[in-house]
Amino acid sequence: MPTQCRKKRTAVTCAACSKRKIRCARDGPPCSTCVRRRVPASQCVYETPATHRSLPSIGLEQSPAGGCSHTAGDGALTARIGVLEKLVQFQQSPGSMQVVQGTSAGGSESEAAGSAPTGTLITSRSGHTRFLPAASAWNVIRNASPDVPIADQGNTVTDTPSAPFPFARGTSDRLSDVLAILPPPEFCSELKDIYFRAVGPIYPIIHGPSFSKIYDQHMADAENAPTEWVALLFAILGTAVLAVDQDSSLLRSLSRKATTLERVAQLSERYYSTAMRCLDMDHYLWRHNLTTLQTLLLMIYGIHHSRGQTWTLLGLTYHLALSIGCHVDPTVFSLDEVNCEERRRCWLALMMLLCNQNMSMTGFDLHKMTGSFSIQSPSAVASSGECIEEAPSLPAAPGLNSVAYFIRKYRLFQLSSKISNLSAGKQHVNPIALQELDFALQAEQSALLQFSDSASATSAVFINLLQCFSHHLMILLHCRVIGDPSRPSHYVWSKQRCWHSARQVLTLHAEFTTSAVFRPHRWYIRGRGAFYAFHAASMLVFLASAERESSQTSEVRPLLDQCLKSLELFKTQSQICARSANILSHLMTKSGFVDQSTLGSADTARQTPSDESGSSQPAPHSQDPGKRNEPWQVGMENPDFVDLFGNFAPEQWLDSDYVVWQEGDMFLPQLSSMS
Repeated sequence: MPTQCRKKRTAVTCAACSKRKIRCARDGPPCSTCVRRRVPASQCVYETPATHRSLPSIGLEQSPAGGCSHTAGDGALTARIGVLEKLVQFQQSPGSMQVVQGTSAGGSESEAAGSAPTGTLITSRSGHTRFLPAASAWNVIRNASPDVPIADQGNTVTDTPSAPFPFARGTSDRLSDVLAILPPPEFCSELKDIYFRAVGPIYPIIHGPSFSKIYDQHMADAENAPTEWVALLFAILGTAVLAVDQDSSLLRSLSRKATTLERVAQLSERYYSTAMRCLDMDHYLWRHNLTTLQTLLLMIYGIHHSRGQTWTLLGLTYHLALSIGCHVDPTVFSLDEVNCEERRRCWLALMMLLCNQNMSMTGFDLHKMTGSFSIQSPSAVASSGECIEEAPSLPAAPGLNSVAYFIRKYRLFQLSSKISNLSAGKQHVNPIALQELDFALQAEQSALLQFSDSASATSAVFINLLQCFSHHLMILLHCRVIGDPSRPSHYVWSKQRCWHSARQVLTLHAEFTTSAVFRPHRWYIRGRGAFYAFHAASMLVFLASAERESSQTSEVRPLLDQCLKSLELFKTQSQICARSANILSHLMTKSGFVDQSTLGSADTARQTPSDESGSSQPAPHSQDPGKRNEPWQVGMENPDFVDLFGNFAPEQWLDSDYVVWQEGDMFLPQLSSMS
């Protein structure tokens, strides 16, 4: 009877856990213990007593139970596996790591993805997320020995900081006190619906169906709702207030202020400040997640449309996004499709806010720093209802949808960053770069025209906003050229570009104001849209003043009149409209585009509560009737035009800290001498 060979039993504990004398989960390789400790997969191996060689259990072939006839074959297999193991260890050494492992919110193992080391997501028991770069785990010291044990960082994301923090961990606020600030349930639901109907399609960073489902759950038991989710709810309410129609009784029900503008300011400040209280209660400075990021992005967006200051908050938000790994494409991690899409769109929204900040504070282009990050674009087509789809009131239709609009808006913001950098601190614009950017803007505008013929009502909103922004960028690109006293060779070309784009902006603004299709989204032209119209109108005033006999000048007066009427219409609900209407009226009057005999007391009515000086403009009827309709010659040959459009940016005109407009001609000194 032949002697029966005894099987070689594989060790039940992996080599890495055995070396550190810790309990092995025995569910690998790699085991969950090594995954949690971020031990490379090549080190999570199981040894056999006979050869004492590390053998991956997945490559182990069991010899037949019938005898030892395959013993030699097993030895050869063991040798081959040993060679392969050395190759794997070499490829996964600190100098050549190519595989990245990540964990989802549930802690499950993710598949290897990407060709360069990135990192992993680790999640605390409270649901907060932290991105740990690959270098933090095993690539700190180049060419370090793979046998050096890796420090256990699996518990670094806890409910409290892992090291002394300069802020108190406790807070005097209680969630019940914060929840008491919420409006009554029926008003709260109405504001939520207004947001997803009017703001959500234009700023789609939140998955509406998922939020609505969680909203129904948490409102039934609000005391147990996550604090960061309550913060997001308040941010939604604060932004929705900006979109409430001025004829709605909702604002009067929630605020006792006398005017619509005061009610909007009070409610938005109340809800935004409460959102920050919630974030502070959640200790957002050292623990955060995607909901925290969405809250900050939404508040910055709302404050930005109210001409508030967001520079500091934006910098904090940028680094918070890096902290939770939004700069890494989410396919690296084991995340569901909705979470991946929300991450991509939050990153896209952040990039747009950075570009916009660079437009107003030229020379601080943080967007340049993100050029090395490779993030896929959000999905423009919803799949199986899991991606972020449009709001139920905005059904899919031919033309642009919400996500396609968002992507195209980002492309325009990328161009805006180049335009700002082109003109920053330079006396003369590079003509080659000028032509390249002009061509890029025209390409975007031509692409949008292809959607116009078959555009649905929803798509028409997106096309209008994109066209208006693209023409606004065209004015910003060329206005510095036409204000150049040296009159470069492309002066006439740039002037025609400004003529055309300024008229297009005012035409699009008038369409947005008068058409019923745009009514739910008119909050936009009470904010940034009003500034675009004001900027275009002020450009037309000076262009037409220099060319009184031009055929183009005859088209200016109706456009300027309509723009002024629109700004006057919304000034009771928007501080931007109130200020820009007052300034534009002043410019048009001094430039002869308003019949001064018809103004009378109307100019006094244009004084808004935001005008700090309180003084009214001089009565136009007190002037010499013979000079009443005489056009003021404010031409581009006058050096004050260069100062006005070159050194005095239009966004500064809306800030009373720069100019007291009721003091008359301080911004156009030649007018005082002429009168």
